[in-house]
This record gives sequence, C-alpha cells and structure tokens, in this order.
Amino acid sequence: MRPGTGEFFNVNNAIALGLLLRLGMATWNGLWGPSFGAGPDAAGFHSGAVAYASGISSDFKFSNIYIYALGIVYSWLMPSLLLGSALSCAAWLASAVLLVQMMKMMGFAEERQFVAMLLFALLPSSVVISSVTLREAYQLLAVHIVVYAALKIHLSRSRVHWVLLLTGVALMGALHGALFVAGSAIAVITLLFSYINKSDPYSLLMSGLILFVLFLLTYAGWSLFMETVFNAKLGLGEALQARQDSWQQSARASYSTVIKIRSDADLLFFVPVALFQYLFQPFPWRVSTALDWALMLENSLRLFLLYKVAVALYILPIQGKTRVAFVFAAYLVIETIWAVGTINWGTAVRHHIPAFGLLLLAAFACPRKFK
Repeated sequence: MRPGTGEFFNVNNAIALGLLLRLGMATWNGLWGPSFGAGPDAAGFHSGAVAYASGISSDFKFSNIYIYALGIVYSWLMPSLLLGSALSCAAWLASAVLLVQMMKMMGFAEERQFVAMLLFALLPSSVVISSVTLREAYQLLAVHIVVYAALKIHLSRSRVHWVLLLTGVALMGALHGALFVAGSAIAVITLLFSYINKSDPYSLLMSGLILFVLFLLTYAGWSLFMETVFNAKLGLGEALQARQDSWQQSARASYSTVIKIRSDADLLFFVPVALFQYLFQPFPWRVSTALDWALMLENSLRLFLLYKVAVALYILPIQGKTRVAFVFAAYLVIETIWAVGTINWGTAVRHHIPAFGLLLLAAFACPRKFK
C-alpha cells in the first residue's frame, strides 16, 4: 500500500460506502418507490407487518416471524416503509461489522479486509435486496452470527459462544426453514472441527469420515424426525417435489429440467448439477436482458472467488487450510441446500446473499502474493 493512501483504503470507509448506498435505496423505496428489488415479496412483508401492527392478525405461523417482528417495531414507532427498509440496512451494517471481526480473527491484513469489504458492500444485487423489506439482510446477519460464534469456538476454544451459535441457528430457522437445516449442519461441522488435530492428517481423514456418516444419518432420518416431532414435511423429497411443481410453471429465467429421481444414485447425480446451475446460471448463451448480463457478471465474480478458495486450500499451511475449509464448508452447506429447491436465476440471486460474506472470507484468506 502506497504511503498516504492508508487513510482512504480503510475498511470502515468501505462499510460507510455500502451503508450510504443502501440508505439511498431505502429512501427511494420508502418515499418514492418501489425501488429496484422491491417486488411483490417485499411489498407483501411490509403490508403484513402493517396489518399486524394494526391488530389485524391471523393464526400464528412460524414462517411469518419476520412479519410479526417488523409489525411489533411498526407498532412501537410508525408503520413506515422507509423505516422497514432502513431496518434492513441496519441488519446489513451489523453483518458487515461481524465480517470485519471474522477477518481479523483469521489474520487478514488491512488491505485484504478493505478489498473483501468493498466487494461485500458494492455487490449490486446485495445493495438492492438488502435495502428493502425482504428477509435476506437478516438472513445474512444470522449466518454471520453463527459463523462468528463458530470461529470463536474453533480459534479461541470459547465454549460460551455455543450459546450465541445456537441462538444464531434459531434465528436462521425463524427466517427460513432451509436455513434451519443449514444452521444445524454448521453447528455439527463446528463440533467436528473443534476436535480436529490440525497437525494430524489421520485425524482430518477420520473427521471427514465422521462427517460423511452424520450426513447419511441426517439424510435418512431428517424427514421422519420433522414429521414426527413438528408434524411438518420438510425433507429432501418434499423440496424436490416443490421444485418439480414450480418447474411446471417455469419462466424465461428457469434453468431447470424435469426432475426424475428414482433412486439415491439419481439424487447423488442431481445435487451437483443443481448446485452448478444455481451458482453459475445464466450462461452466456442464455443471456437476453440487461439484468441477465449483470447477474452473469456477478456469477463470474463468484467463479473467481471459488478459484481463490481452491488456491488457498492448496497453498496455505495446515492451520490455515483448516480455517478456510471450515468457512467454505459452511458456505457450501448453505448454497447446496438452496440449490435443491431453486429453479431460476431470478430467485437464486436472492438466495446467494446470505452466504456471500462466507465466500469472501474463504477466498481472501489466500496470502497476498497469490492474489
């Protein structure tokens, strides 16, 4: 870094820029909107919260906790779309602060903190989606709470942070059922990594085998557990059926084909294909609008960041490998679960937001000379 430039290239300036952009979008949405990204879902959450604040409520539904929470704030202050949008900006700000703390825990130099935060702050889809009354900004915060606590457990052997981690998992679940599954998996991975002997390849191998067995047990028992305890069908089969039903009404942005899962072997082939489509569609030959071009550029950035993760996992010493592997495993868990039920890149762009900070955290762990 050149002398005299350190004051400008400060991570706090990157955060301030990201917050300013989001507050600008929130103001536009609240006073003159709707802003770009404030579609029917955002309007529905806001109108539901206004109704709840006015005492017009229906039977309690766990999936509506965000609406109830926003409605409580509206009842305390005012039922304002500007307020609801600004609260999303505040949630993004809190997630950015946690990301900085995680980068410091992983030993990031100030220059890498600034570059990673600049990407986190300026990602166009994040700017427009985390500044309106959608759940993604809060999902992002919940994910960062869980991984921050996990890193404290992993790096500082802080058992008290298990309370924060489990609270974060509960928050993830309150914001989306799929995120509860992802958060629970991250908690299991945290427990696993807590007992890894970082200098013993045999320990790493055994831990990997244990994780694989846990995955098989989860796959075999999850649907039965949810149906028995919560009287809810949230298994993989239901997710695939929902994806199939949605495909029947697919739009131009759909990247899915008819799903035919006849066996576990078919499933093993389906998940990687679904994940690849989810991460990188639209492909260049599918691009037909300006929005498609913007999403393709974001997907190109994602591909570059994944390359940086691969480099970090190859060249870092064993301790650094373990840290990156943990963060990247958390990222893959979230993205893979989203990929199973997502059939178009219009929905995928929203689902990418909660895990984007984790991808940056894993990618920029690579030393400077390998950038």
